[in-house]
Amino acid sequence: ANHDATGVQDHTLVMLSARPGVKAAKGFFESMMYRKFIHLKEKGYFHTIPTLLPGSLIAGAKAMVMGLAGKVATCVNLDNRIVWKEVAHKKYKDMVKYMELYPEYDFIFFGDDGQGDVQVAINALKNPKLAVMGPGPRLSDVFIHKVLRTAESAALSETPDIHSPKSFPESLSMDKVFRLFSIRHEKRHKDQIHHYANTIDAALVMYERDYISLEGLYHVTLQSCMDLLRLLRRGVYQHKAWRKEYGKALINEYQKSVDQVNQILPNHMQLDDLPDLDSVGIEQEIKVGASSRSLVT
Repeated sequence: ANHDATGVQDHTLVMLSARPGVKAAKGFFESMMYRKFIHLKEKGYFHTIPTLLPGSLIAGAKAMVMGLAGKVATCVNLDNRIVWKEVAHKKYKDMVKYMELYPEYDFIFFGDDGQGDVQVAINALKNPKLAVMGPGPRLSDVFIHKVLRTAESAALSETPDIHSPKSFPESLSMDKVFRLFSIRHEKRHKDQIHHYANTIDAALVMYERDYISLEGLYHVTLQSCMDLLRLLRRGVYQHKAWRKEYGKALINEYQKSVDQVNQILPNHMQLDDLPDLDSVGIEQEIKVGASSRSLVT
């Protein structure tokens, strides 16, 4: 975000994609993405059309092959950081080049723990040119969405996860060395790397760090709950197994986040409790107000 002469923040979006830009395709894949961007902007989800920085075909293909090998050959335990290492390197180089074009800007990085984004963030935070106190563009904070099933969460599940690190003999393999090296750097920048389970948790941190206003926190929380209910409603007819397995846990997780938000919001902006899974029907929407704490149908 950059402040213009009027004091109003000027925001822009940049998408770092793992999807390759193939010259022979003459921009076909990029055109598909930009059509999606235009659709999202027309729907009001984007305030502007993002800039797309595509990935590498070779790096993406290698990651795909290594990922498939790890799933098929259960005797091989490849850490996700190794699988996506080259993709992460390509994303990192593109991000640095883009940031150096706009040294007057501050940048916030959003990613997940599935396609090398954590390593991209760590590499960027280690770069002295991008440091908060540095002379150039600043990477001020990193937000990582937790999408991978960890060994800890697998241990709590009734279904065993054959790809969990606990399923293999303990040894100092290269993937464990790589994992320890990455975790060490992640701890070093723990004040700037924020892991979140849902967008409400991310919004809470952004509010605490003055990136969004109180109204922004309210709107992100409301929209996140509406999106969750929309997915669960769809699960009545589609994705029934997904709804049955994860629906209740998601509602509980989001409710905890809503409770934290309500501790901050004033009375007239309080959000209602999420319904239990069995109560999520076809015409569910969130009712807002301090006098009522239930969702109506």
